[in-house]
Amino acid sequence: MATKLSLDPKLLDRALAVSGERTKKAAVTRALEEFIARSPVTLLLDTSGLPYLVMLTTDRDFLRVWQ
Repeated sequence: MATKLSLDPKLLDRALAVSGERTKKAAVTRALEEFIARSPVTLLLDTSGLPYLVMLTTDRDFLRVWQ
């Protein structure tokens, strides 16, 4: 998908240097993949291919909702 973004050139240069990627596209793609991988809410796919969210919480009140 073609996308036009206005990115901070200094930040992009730092991302290229830190990531070791050769292109801006590769550096941005890698940053997005790492951002998603570190997210506390992870999007997963079930066997039907439909997305669902896994919610992590320590709040025991949510247990009643899902039982």
